[in-house]
This record gives sequence, structure tokens and C-alpha cells, in this order.
Amino acid sequence: MRILFIVFLQFFVMAAEAAESSGQDIYTAQCTSCHSSSLRGSAHGAPLTGLAFTEKWQHRDAAELYAVSLNQMPPGASHTLSSEEHASVTRFIVLENAAALQDTKLLASVD
Repeated sequence: MRILFIVFLQFFVMAAEAAESSGQDIYTAQCTSCHSSSLRGSAHGAPLTGLAFTEKWQHRDAAELYAVSLNQMPPGASHTLSSEEHASVTRFIVLENAAALQDTKLLASVD
């Protein structure tokens, strides 16, 4: 059973790579100055990976994370990204945390 899960997870990650690359590109251009390229955050932005992120978001769904991005990110300039770009960044962030988010509402809600 564990091998089947690992194979499924690898397939899921591979299938999402194309979508991730655009989300990653947008994240790199728009988000790294505050949240860092490692998603670990900085004095200017909360971590988007690690225990604090997982604990905060594991019981929420991707639509909530998307809403935060759409309405607040980048601070004071959320209108500079399209809704599709916000969705791509949200997907990228969730998938970057896939291993830590196994069996969580957040990971399950990413399409």
C-alpha cells in the first residue's frame, strides 16, 4: 500500500510540474522579496513552508489561501496579478508543501 501511495504522489507531482513552473515563476518575480526563495519567510513576510505554515493551513482549503493571495498579496498591489496568476501561486505554494501536507484538507483541495 505504501508503495502505491509513493507512486501516486510521484505521478501527482510530475503531472503538476507544468502548472507549478508558471506558479513558481510568478512566485519568484512577485513574492520572494518578502517570503524568500525558500518560502521560509523573512522579517517582511510570513513563512509559506514549515511547521508554522502547516499548522496554520492544514485544516483549511486552497480557496482560503487563494483568497488571502487575491485580496492581500503583494501588499497594497494585489490588483497587479490576475486571478489566474494568484491561483498559480497558490497551487505552487501548496504543492511545495505536499510532503508535509499529506492527508490534509489543504492538499486535497488543490485541483
